[in-house]
Amino acid sequence: MDPFTLIAVATAAGFVFNKMSGSSVREERREFTYSRDLVARLKPDNRSEFDLAAIDVLKEYRLVKKLVDNQFPLVFITGGAGTGKSTFVRWAMKEFAGSVLLGAPTANAAITAGGKTLHSLFQLPTGWIVKSHIKKAPQKREFREAKLLIIDEVSMVTANLLDGISAFLRVNRGVNAPFGGLPVIMVGDMFQLPPVVTKDIVPLYKKIYGSPKFYNARCLQQATYYGVELTRTYRQSDQEFVDILTRLREGVDLKNSVAHLNSRCTITDRVGPGTVWLSPRNREVDFRNSEEMTRLSGTARSYRGLLSGQFSGDRLPAPTDLTVKVGAQIMFTRNDVNKRWINGSIGVVRRLLNDKIFIELAETGKIVDVGRVKWTDYHYFYNKKSNRIDRTRTGSYQQFPLVPAWASTIHKSQGKTIENVHLDLGAGSFETGQTYVALSRCRSLSGLTLSRPLTVADIIVDYESKQFYDGLRQIIKKLPPKKMMQTLAG
Repeated sequence: MDPFTLIAVATAAGFVFNKMSGSSVREERREFTYSRDLVARLKPDNRSEFDLAAIDVLKEYRLVKKLVDNQFPLVFITGGAGTGKSTFVRWAMKEFAGSVLLGAPTANAAITAGGKTLHSLFQLPTGWIVKSHIKKAPQKREFREAKLLIIDEVSMVTANLLDGISAFLRVNRGVNAPFGGLPVIMVGDMFQLPPVVTKDIVPLYKKIYGSPKFYNARCLQQATYYGVELTRTYRQSDQEFVDILTRLREGVDLKNSVAHLNSRCTITDRVGPGTVWLSPRNREVDFRNSEEMTRLSGTARSYRGLLSGQFSGDRLPAPTDLTVKVGAQIMFTRNDVNKRWINGSIGVVRRLLNDKIFIELAETGKIVDVGRVKWTDYHYFYNKKSNRIDRTRTGSYQQFPLVPAWASTIHKSQGKTIENVHLDLGAGSFETGQTYVALSRCRSLSGLTLSRPLTVADIIVDYESKQFYDGLRQIIKKLPPKKMMQTLAG
């Protein structure tokens, strides 16, 4: 179908970013007034970890593919924790192989998704981005020949960073349009963790954007998009738990929802084996992991990671100096190619050899042998012979895919599925979506314990995002996926 017709249909339904976000900005849809986000760089290749044949290909996935095939400019895919957003990204990377750029805002998100970090991919600084930061790339062909850009974890992307990406593509694709005319799929849950913004630039966001949220970017003002909300939950099968999480996510009937959760969870300071202690603050996590390691008898053994070439060392997926003892609780940081564990699985160290570590999996009790794995960094380039976008290796990192994990920060847990979670908020949560992210890592109520009863004050709901979703859902009712698919077929 003619993309202009599709855009007209979506615009008529109300899929226009400035209308949904309530922004008062009416300036030219250009970028150059930019932001700070989390440190972000490159990404290792994890394609072999996923069995794409086993993916449940949802009708929403097929709709998005048809939109991209018809050169629709912007698609926003959202949904609560565990609804298949990451699965969509892996599926889309396969469907559009050779023509897609994939980026995420943070190192952890990039490693999980299988792409580069946005700052690295688009050669942007990690501070407030301005016009002078937008450079012509030495190798522009990969950007000119790309057919699609996927941005994962878009809830953590600032408006300023998105403007920087759009400006970079405008320059390097030679097309005077947002994102240089490249179709973009943005994936994320705005009720999960927001962008990290330092205090010194908060006033800039208030003055220029209103807030740091991605949908306030100037490149999106008056831009037509289509929104898809995934609603089926795959991580949790307990409907009672799903209902509680849904209400907490959006701040619905908080008093009763919190009371219901407290009544169904054990309140304790005693954490059983195989349970990960989640906390908002690094110092609490570091203290607990160190204390638990010290309690173990036996000699600690250290394993050095091996860096080769250009591989950014500030966001390694496993410690350079991995120190463990027999009996130590660990978390896997990468899926197993043989499907014995997944990223986020918990286990206990049972034996230490030079090239093998034997781990007893908490969920099954099975002992598995774990060897060193290799993460690889890549550079995108256009391959003239194959007429597609390929990647060349720029560096690698080899290490056991393990971290000590009696405790973990909530930020580092995002994107993981953890069988047993103990939530200790300490002095309380300090960020919107933080408590929801922690709770939703767990598969079931039976696997969740609390250090104290939660209070309504612990659930910090992002009401800007709530307004965003209220508007989005009203628009989706006017042009639901089924109707949009019929339009595409028509």
